[in-house]
Amino acid sequence: MRLLVVDGAHLMSSILEALLRTMKRTQAVWRRIPLFGPLADCKWAAHEETIKQVLITVLFGTAPFWLGALLFKALSENQALTLSQAFWSTVWDGGLFMCATSLLAPIFWIALDDPTGVAKFPNRSVMMVVVVVITIVASVFFAEELSRSHLQQPYTFHVSVVTFWAAVLVLYLSTVYHTNRLNVPEAFRDQEASFRNAFRSHRR
Repeated sequence: MRLLVVDGAHLMSSILEALLRTMKRTQAVWRRIPLFGPLADCKWAAHEETIKQVLITVLFGTAPFWLGALLFKALSENQALTLSQAFWSTVWDGGLFMCATSLLAPIFWIALDDPTGVAKFPNRSVMMVVVVVITIVASVFFAEELSRSHLQQPYTFHVSVVTFWAAVLVLYLSTVYHTNRLNVPEAFRDQEASFRNAFRSHRR
């Protein structure tokens, strides 16, 4: 499991590095894109920290599925049951809808709270609209799932998968924006120190 997390983090790092290089060449265009625009101003250090936080959050947030699958496989009397079958049985009935909404919960605090001395959260209104839409979609489909007995429709399952990954994406964006703005005062201090050093050198 640890190796899987490390490989996942390395893959995400490589993809993000390539995206950041592209975005730096087209920053003016990127900044105009709703929700994704602030990525143009996010430093790589903010992405590294966010990758760790999101991976850990998703790993523990989905524990009822992968850990439940392990226990289901171990306790099942069906010897022909595979681990993949046990895993899909845990997510097939709409459980990803609940997981998606739980991932979105911290975003309200992240986006609505502006700590003293920290820049305002970027694209706050757009982020809140996206969070509300995902929450409504997840709630409606999960309620429909509960209202029927053993629905298990492929369409509902596919919607739950899309909703879950949309929640992960929004969680990542909100976390990287928040982490990046927390580093802004440090950047200001670095600029101030550079200015002082340059001024002293000039006086000499």
